[in-house]
Amino acid sequence: MRTFTQDDKNRSVISRALTKDPVKLLAASGLDLPADVRQSVLSRLGQMPITWRNLYLRAVAGSQAAAIKAHCGECVGWERDEITKCTAPACPLYAVRPFRP
Repeated sequence: MRTFTQDDKNRSVISRALTKDPVKLLAASGLDLPADVRQSVLSRLGQMPITWRNLYLRAVAGSQAAAIKAHCGECVGWERDEITKCTAPACPLYAVRPFRP
């Protein structure tokens, strides 16, 4: 079993602080985005719950799995439990949606 060191705890505190500020989080992500895309991403980050922001940035960076999770999360109002209750079998992502029962 792994024990957490003080260094681990410090990184966690820094990570939580970054996640609360979309501008700092985007800067720390290292994504090189054009100005108009950057503004759109920042706007979207500001509208979503903090817990979904890192996933969204992974999706913007090109992760297909993260993109599916982020899309499904946004579709159901960022409620993870609602993804498992999805009632839209006509959605193209229905068969690959995350958190299936």
